[in-house]
Amino acid sequence: VVVAKWTGDLDTNRLHAGLNNETWQEANEPEAILDAKTEHMDTRTNKGSVNRPT
Repeated sequence: VVVAKWTGDLDTNRLHAGLNNETWQEANEPEAILDAKTEHMDTRTNKGSVNRPT
């Protein structure tokens, strides 16, 4: 990896995709993956209290 980076032969996009566990489709067509997901919005009125330091 060091030599490939030094000589300019390292494909950093492919390296990052592999390290982030992206599939080929996720790396090349992220919109298709996002369009296939069904999002649900939390509509609860009482989501609990948050303890914040004073």
